[in-house]
Amino acid sequence: MGLVVIDGYGYDSVGIEKLEKSFDKSDETDAILVVNERKLHVNKALERFIISSQDFNRRQKLVMADEYNLENLLEYAIGLYNSRSAFQDFNGPHKTDISNELKLKIFDKFFNNFAHNL
Repeated sequence: MGLVVIDGYGYDSVGIEKLEKSFDKSDETDAILVVNERKLHVNKALERFIISSQDFNRRQKLVMADEYNLENLLEYAIGLYNSRSAFQDFNGPHKTDISNELKLKIFDKFFNNFAHNL
């Protein structure tokens, strides 16, 4: 039993394999999620699951939303950045794991909320 590290967090590889089997390609899938170089064919129910899950932090939710164009998750994840300290997520080695378009949205969110306190 190995440990899979995704974005700095460890996951049991057996759990990842179970997920992979659960999300085989079918007529009902409408997205492909890549986890540790494995493709999981998923539907939008996964987006709702990720939103409500405590297993992913706000940055992980934001990165997944950006990478897989999950609009509801993106809106939710951006909303989690509601304090100045939350924006510390963007100060570090993971600055390049989000698109430039998302960086602009985060920039707008920060300045719309905190420009009066600069």
